[in-house]
Amino acid sequence: MAQARNAPRQDRSIRTIDSIVDAAARLLGERGQLLTTNAVAEAAGVSIGSLYRYFPDKGALIEAVRQRHRDDLLPVLQVGRGQVAAFVDGMIEVHRRNPAAQRVLLEDGRCEAECRRAYEALFAALTRCSAEHRRIGAEVFAGAVGGALEEAARNERLASPVFRWELIALVEAYTSKPRPAKAVTIERAPQTSRANKRQPRAHLRLRKSPTQPRSSETVAAIVEAAAQVLESEGFEGFNTNAVAARAGVSIGSLYQYFPGKDALTVALIHRETQRFYDDAAIALDKRSGKAALEYLIGASVRQQLERPMLARLLDIEESRPALRDELAKVDLAGLFAAIVARAAPKHPQPEIAAGDLSAIIRGMTDAAGERGERDLERLQRRVRAAVFGYLARES
Repeated sequence: MAQARNAPRQDRSIRTIDSIVDAAARLLGERGQLLTTNAVAEAAGVSIGSLYRYFPDKGALIEAVRQRHRDDLLPVLQVGRGQVAAFVDGMIEVHRRNPAAQRVLLEDGRCEAECRRAYEALFAALTRCSAEHRRIGAEVFAGAVGGALEEAARNERLASPVFRWELIALVEAYTSKPRPAKAVTIERAPQTSRANKRQPRAHLRLRKSPTQPRSSETVAAIVEAAAQVLESEGFEGFNTNAVAARAGVSIGSLYQYFPGKDALTVALIHRETQRFYDDAAIALDKRSGKAALEYLIGASVRQQLERPMLARLLDIEESRPALRDELAKVDLAGLFAAIVARAAPKHPQPEIAAGDLSAIIRGMTDAAGERGERDLERLQRRVRAAVFGYLARES
């Protein structure tokens, strides 16, 4: 990791470095890791030569911001028992300075590990519990406090006395609850059918739905940028910074709508699934059952081969258990059943036939995409032969 070149000795040079780091923190919140030294120098009102006098490259700038964040945050996490109000005031002040930059820094592995250790020490100071309770309790505590601060920053409520009071109450209530000296297993009560239903996870959903045309355009641009980054960079290069840069928006604007890259993935899968459904549903308007089924085959082939890399990667993501319950439940099975019922009205088991045909079409188009095929018409002919051959044998 690159370090700053020269330690400042004069008040003027200290002020110059402070202004440079301030500008870097602000741009880090807006652009993430895609900030540049030229942009930082311009925002700080100094020449690029003055910046390079103290910081040899972008890495040194980010390290300086990270170090400042660490120096601000860690003392706040070192308060002792009975100092809850001081802890809350300190956390509010840290998040006031640049909440978007704080989020980017917390995604850095080193910063995250350091903060986790500090939270565990703080939790140990505020409570008396076993090592396992301390480790897991610190994670819950950090998530609750961090989430409350992030939400307040987004809604511009960090200066609210009511928010301060509520956060103090939250911390006091959580840390004052007695805990067993040893880790215990708590027997869970039987869950009702309603309780058994999985609840949507906030980190996979839009933070807020766009209500104005401009905000709708911004969200659409971000989702399309996510598709382009996945296609060009794969999973390795897919991150919020890359998506924001491709969309031409600040990282802060992206986080205004999407809490992370998993939420981007879910939104992208929703978009692609809805587009396929809307295209495939046109089959219902065709005059004959045969024409309807042929159109459905064409829609399936287009969905897989028009953007084959994107389709393959989203197929992988759809199978992740963490995302599965949050994905939109578009009634594709019902659509297939309705089309098959028209194409083969005398079939003895139309529901089974619809499932079989769905598997045939999906299997053939997925395999073609994995092989890198791009000839849509040729694939459609093969799929049509398989589908209508199946119906001829089974009818």
